[in-house]
This record gives sequence, C-alpha cells and structure tokens, in this order.
Amino acid sequence: MELTIRKLIKDMMINNHWTEKDAEYILVTLAEDGYDATFNSKVLRMPFGKYKGLSLKTLDRDNPNYLGWLLEQEWFETKFDYLYNSIMEMGYVPSKLVDYSEEDDYLDAPF
Repeated sequence: MELTIRKLIKDMMINNHWTEKDAEYILVTLAEDGYDATFNSKVLRMPFGKYKGLSLKTLDRDNPNYLGWLLEQEWFETKFDYLYNSIMEMGYVPSKLVDYSEEDDYLDAPF
C-alpha cells in the first residue's frame, strides 16, 4: 500500500480534526517548498529573483552561467545552503575556488 502525502493529510483530517483549510495550507506549503505534483520527490526551485519558480534542472539547461554566478555570491551560500550544495552536486564549481595567481600564465595554457 502506497502511503502518499494526500492520504496522510486526509487521515489527519479524519482523526485529528484538521480542517480543509489546514490541509490546503500544508499542500500549498509543500508545493512552494518545491515538491512535485505527486509530493513524492523534491524538485528544487529558485525561491527568488527573475528565475523564481524555475527548477535547477531548467536553469542548468537554459542558463548555466547563472548557477555559476550564484555560487560566487557569499550571501547565496549563507542563506540558501541547500541550493548551494545541490548546485555543487550538479558539478558546478565557483570560480572563487579556482586559484589564478599572477605568477600563473593561464592565458597561454593549451586548451
């Protein structure tokens, strides 16, 4: 028997006297937190800015430079550590971690 969020909420409404408003609040909150329509897995979405609501997967496909830029912002790692870590897990590396000292002649490096 598959246990879903909707079934749990229905159960709570019956057994714990939750109202439909309580149930709606929980479902909306889960959706805003990025859970997909089945509420079985979490889809990480941008919670701010001009890309608000877009998934990391969509940004990875359509604007990967933005994800790299985010990793360079100190406030982003501090305030949105779960997104920061997810972007890092996708293989992005903030350029601040790359050491380009003046002694290195990285412009003449073979590509």
